[in-house]
Amino acid sequence: MRLLAEELKRYGESDFYPFHMPGHKRKEMGTPVSGVYPLDITEIDGFDNLHHAEGILKEAQERAGKLYHSEKTYFLVNGSTCGLLTAISAVAGRGSMILVARNCHKAVYHGIMLNHLQPEYLFPELIEDYGISSGISAKQVERSLQDLMKRERIPEKELPSMVCAVLVTSPSYDGILSDIRGICEVAHRYGIPVIVDQAHGAHFGFHRKLPESAVTEGADLVIHSVHKMLPSPTQTALLHVNGKLADPELVQKYLAVYETSSPSYLLMAGIDSCMAYLEKEGEAPFERILKYRQEFSERCRDLKHIRIYPADMTEYSAEGEAFGQVMDEALCRRQEPFRFLISVRGCGCSGSFLMEQLRKNYHLELEMASYDYVIALLSVMDDREGFERLADALWEIDHEIDQQKQAGRPDAAVGCEEAGWQEPAPDIFYQQYRPRQICDMEKAFRAETESVRLEAAAGRCSADFLMLYPPGIPVLVPGEEIDKTLICMIREYLKQGFDLQGITHQKDMENDGNHYKIRCVKEESRRS
Repeated sequence: MRLLAEELKRYGESDFYPFHMPGHKRKEMGTPVSGVYPLDITEIDGFDNLHHAEGILKEAQERAGKLYHSEKTYFLVNGSTCGLLTAISAVAGRGSMILVARNCHKAVYHGIMLNHLQPEYLFPELIEDYGISSGISAKQVERSLQDLMKRERIPEKELPSMVCAVLVTSPSYDGILSDIRGICEVAHRYGIPVIVDQAHGAHFGFHRKLPESAVTEGADLVIHSVHKMLPSPTQTALLHVNGKLADPELVQKYLAVYETSSPSYLLMAGIDSCMAYLEKEGEAPFERILKYRQEFSERCRDLKHIRIYPADMTEYSAEGEAFGQVMDEALCRRQEPFRFLISVRGCGCSGSFLMEQLRKNYHLELEMASYDYVIALLSVMDDREGFERLADALWEIDHEIDQQKQAGRPDAAVGCEEAGWQEPAPDIFYQQYRPRQICDMEKAFRAETESVRLEAAAGRCSADFLMLYPPGIPVLVPGEEIDKTLICMIREYLKQGFDLQGITHQKDMENDGNHYKIRCVKEESRRS
């Protein structure tokens, strides 16, 4: 087996002189990143071409496909975004609509807009105890397709010419699974392909206690970010193609459009090395992390105020049943075990406050803070020390919360005025928000726009995406109405210091204050 990284090292140590790109000429410059320059090359003889792979890159992609049981696998060096745009474009000619989960990444919406598709949304239900969205079930997809046929007054045989694909994200950013096998069975019965954004599930299928990969569950196009939960460089991903409902030739053509024409050999070597690691190590590294995760759960079980979700890892090994065999409604409320939520709901503090405390006082950097929880991500490279440090920190913070409550301050804790402790979350954060579309997405995106003060924007049409980052899931997309509920949500997000993209901040010099603006479609442009 020829590993790309080993071949790059061998070539870098040779006496070949580079009268070609890249401009660093494989020479170290004494900077922190230049140590990798000797391995960084372009498409020279013997190193293949990603856009027409016939040699070492073809072999590397075939090895990855074999690991994931895919008919065809492509390396992506533009991240999962590249794969999502490719997948949507490859199926777009089949119909004018796409059935899509509302909690998808912004790249999905970009693909929809670029291909002039009309989204028909699947809204996940809310898991109220934690204020997070559940997964998408097969029954929900079936019901939506049936409703579409009734609304459009078309027979079943014409549905594939109207709906080009079903697209869901599983796991979600919170780690919640959808019923991919059931969704594929329903969609394929109607002759409709299924695209699964499984960016956060590249580790699925490599251990019996992990969920099954969407590839083996029957999805036609699957996108994996190998850098998120596996040891691979940022920006590396895979696109898997299976079956005949998605034209393999079209996939390859569109991949040539969206994939950079100068793919990084460092990134490709990172993917190849990651695949070699998975092949060599098997279940062992996953078994180790699941053991640490169980120990962590046991240590945190008796916390009085802070809650861990999922709380008990024993549910992932019930009676010898594989994780992915638990289907439909039950599956759509389950979280995959390589991430967990730390909830402070009802504790009197916000998720952003907890994240800041963990960062500042314990040097623990979490993935993301939401209104009243934070997300921790795991990978096979974690160690026991990290779990122990986090458990110790949570016990200390939980003790501080308890002391404040016993002192008669049930809705606040140490440093609340200056450090971000909050009143209980407004009800709007525990309800499913469904904005109303009042204009075509692409038309609104291209229309003449104006910036409107937030308090004056009620009833206006959004001209841009509004999203929290991370994870980059739109709260509002172009063409949807800005209503009073959304404005209240925005104010709360801003109050908590979240990174809200799509809102601009402006200093009010006259009144010595601040105000926020949101980009709206000009009324005359919308009517034209």
